[in-house]
Amino acid sequence: MRKSWLLAASFLMVACEGPAGPAGQTGATGPAGADGVAGPTGATGSDGTNGSQGEQGEQGEQGEKGDPGTPGGRGAVFTDDGLTFALANPIIDMAGVATVEFTIADGDGVALDMDGVYSAGTVSVSFILAWLDEDANGVGVYTAYTTRDQTSPITNATENQASTDSGGTFEELEPGRYRYTFGTTIAVADAAKTHTVAAYATRTIDTLVVDRNAEINFRPDGEAVTTVRELVTDAACNKCHQGLALHGGHRKDIALCITCHSPQSVDPDTGNTVDMSVMIHKIHMGADLPSVQAGEPYEIIGFRQSVHDYSDVHFPGKMARCVTCHEGPNANVAFSRPTFKACLACHDRTSMENPPPAGFTLHTAGPMPDETSCAICHPTSGSIAGVLDVHSKGLLSATAPQVAFQILEVTNTAPGQTPTVRFSVTVDGLPRDISTAPLTTLRLTLYGPNSDVASYWQATIQGGGAAGTLTAVDAAQGEFSYTAAAAAAIPVDAAGSYSAGLEGYVQDTDGVRYAGFTVPVAFAVTDAAPVARRVVVDSDKCNDCHTDLALHGDQRKNPNYCVSCHNPNNDNNERFARFEGSTVWMPSVELKTMVHKIHMGAELSKQPYILGGFPAPNASNPGGTPIDFGEVHYPGKIYNCEGCHVAGTQALPLGAGRLPTVTNQYTCTEDPAADADDYCTSPFWVITDTRELAPEASACVSCHDSDAATAHAELNTTVGGVEACATCHGPGSTWDVLTVHGGAE
Repeated sequence: MRKSWLLAASFLMVACEGPAGPAGQTGATGPAGADGVAGPTGATGSDGTNGSQGEQGEQGEQGEKGDPGTPGGRGAVFTDDGLTFALANPIIDMAGVATVEFTIADGDGVALDMDGVYSAGTVSVSFILAWLDEDANGVGVYTAYTTRDQTSPITNATENQASTDSGGTFEELEPGRYRYTFGTTIAVADAAKTHTVAAYATRTIDTLVVDRNAEINFRPDGEAVTTVRELVTDAACNKCHQGLALHGGHRKDIALCITCHSPQSVDPDTGNTVDMSVMIHKIHMGADLPSVQAGEPYEIIGFRQSVHDYSDVHFPGKMARCVTCHEGPNANVAFSRPTFKACLACHDRTSMENPPPAGFTLHTAGPMPDETSCAICHPTSGSIAGVLDVHSKGLLSATAPQVAFQILEVTNTAPGQTPTVRFSVTVDGLPRDISTAPLTTLRLTLYGPNSDVASYWQATIQGGGAAGTLTAVDAAQGEFSYTAAAAAAIPVDAAGSYSAGLEGYVQDTDGVRYAGFTVPVAFAVTDAAPVARRVVVDSDKCNDCHTDLALHGDQRKNPNYCVSCHNPNNDNNERFARFEGSTVWMPSVELKTMVHKIHMGAELSKQPYILGGFPAPNASNPGGTPIDFGEVHYPGKIYNCEGCHVAGTQALPLGAGRLPTVTNQYTCTEDPAADADDYCTSPFWVITDTRELAPEASACVSCHDSDAATAHAELNTTVGGVEACATCHGPGSTWDVLTVHGGAE
């Protein structure tokens, strides 16, 4: 952290003695000499001379000693730019006066001054005071004592909302330690219930702002706290959000959020509650809400009438996997105590009333007058529809088949040879004899070179289009060998090392695919020993958000296998719109380009970013299935490369052997009169121009996609493809990638 020094002469106060007494008087001066005698008439006499100096008078007596000065004068202190913040001693007295103490210090523990007189920067602190309800069924919700009235300029409705305290006072007890007295007089709801003071502190030094949250639980009756509400943890949120910070970045702790976001608070503009258990479910459901799909947007209007529309939110993980967020000490409450508001937040077109309102569907078991009987049918597990049972089906089921395969050896890998792969297969940890119990699909992918992948090809072992020879080595142990058909031979011009990967799955009667995780294995083509391709992305980091990343029909996993197809030479030709008479620059689907652009989404300067999906274009649908990523909002810190990358792999220079990213221009040369459709058939869909972007530049401009940034990158690349990026963006440089794209905070 940087150091800040505050120095002003007027601030350097020290202890001193009192003023001295008066000095003694000085002795009198001796008499002057006499004037001269007057001369004759008409002439003036000369002046006489002064007499000699009189003797010095005696020294006066010493004055009395002054009173002592105030001890402990306070000087400015040397601080870093950090902030630590803690609460202590919350009290509500019999008159309803609430106080709480707090400490503020820098990152080294040096006490800070709120006013910024003795330390760098000012510190502001805001407080919420709330109490936690509970009953025989478990933990309830908070109700805040500190509130405000909010009036909507749209509806003119006024709602009393939970808020921070106003009108309170601060008292400095000692450097860095203060007492806050709440402006709100507290009428204690129940002195035996848990009460919580939640606060956020903001330190501002010039343009630098640092925020910290703190909470403290207590009971007004002085007894020990036995009940807390922790259904969700900060760690669970920040797996995806990488430093969740809302309301200007000041509020970060879930324990603070729930003191305000409770049933007592309603948005007067929309009528929507901002109760945490409703609002968060709806936000994360977003585009999948039944109400949104029926055409009703889900909006909250916030500070200064800013409209927050969550209707386009797509949760990146498995929405039904409740434990993604619910992992706190009280997480079981979310599953064992179903409530109308929590359940109907997601299932928001299900009604507990009969007849249901227009557009709603009656609850399967009929109308329910209250929540007391919900757990009969919806316990944590079991009964008619246990909460975790109905949210844990298919891929999320505890009994979902676990498919795994391991490549044991790859032989016959010289240029021009047809490789043989020896491998094993297990399902649910048990060896699988795929000769008698075949997988629904099993494919071999070969690709390389590993310095940077230029091409790939596949051979189907089991499933539609199977070819080559499958031989049992030890069927009882699930071990087999496979020799691909001649079409899968290693290219005659191949050099270096290549990789092999297996992908496959079993499929149930509902069409759910249970796929294995592909672990690529390197093999030597011309190298003396295999050299594996670099590992850039950590799949576990992907799954912090995506839960279990699986694409192309849930059958392909591991981004370090995805690079086989998503390589620098691959464009979106097969799936992009193919209309007669069109000329199109095809977007690259190289992994680093595509994933950067997808995650940047709405932040890209050039919009929209569209790829062709499945089904691919055809005669009846030349436009294919376009997928628009222009509304994607990355939930974490987009500048934090290590949210996905293995630490340090984003650093420049990237290293030798990397290939430029190729983009191709396609033109349809088909005569529109040749057939009755608008689809451009393959012989007439031809490349008419090609561009190459150097590897470092292609990584950077996939996010920084403005024309200026692209020009900057191209101007710093020689005709021969040598890039100068590391000069300014390498280790220790002014704009070092590792610095400007550092951690989440």
